[in-house]
Amino acid sequence: MTIQIVQAPPLYLQIYEAIREDILTGAIKADEQIIEAQLAKKLKVSRGPIREAVGKLELEGLLLRKNGTLFVYKTSKEDLKQIYQCRIVLESLAVRLLITNWTEEVHQELQELFWEKEKFINELENPNESEDFNRMCSAFHDIILIGSKNERLYQQTNHLRNLTRFYKSSKLRDARRRVIIHKQHFEIYNAMKDQDADRASILMQEHMEDDLEYLLNNI
Repeated sequence: MTIQIVQAPPLYLQIYEAIREDILTGAIKADEQIIEAQLAKKLKVSRGPIREAVGKLELEGLLLRKNGTLFVYKTSKEDLKQIYQCRIVLESLAVRLLITNWTEEVHQELQELFWEKEKFINELENPNESEDFNRMCSAFHDIILIGSKNERLYQQTNHLRNLTRFYKSSKLRDARRRVIIHKQHFEIYNAMKDQDADRASILMQEHMEDDLEYLLNNI
């Protein structure tokens, strides 16, 4: 008989994941003040793991200190522009690298993802449907970033994506916007499948520029 013991993650990581999820889903609002003592009391834990979790979230940029007071990150239009300038360069490179590392497994993974996405693009204004579609959009970018086989690129891009994840989730509640994004993703997928690195890179850039314009107009 084989016995497997699964060790629970350290407490500070569990707290980090819980706070991070609340920030990314909007349960904790942008620019909201975070008081470590209150968190410790609410979660019934000591201040130590709270400080470690908060430190990790500060490194990710999701929490900021202003004059010694801790707040949830809130983007500005200028910050959003800078984030997308970086993402455009990184993700346009990622599609080129993925094409270089293209495999049938990646092809199959993307194909199955698009079959699943088809179910959601024409749904009406429904928060549950938009959350599922948002998850699949993130999966599309994840497949590209992981398939690039460049760990630094993956880490840097994910850091930038986290800073805009809440706003992107909100925008996908618009069914018409979901249709546009699905079409853009599908065009990028076809260019990658055809091994057309130049076209895939241009389409990714145009997709990101369109994304930025939409967010700036709706932030």
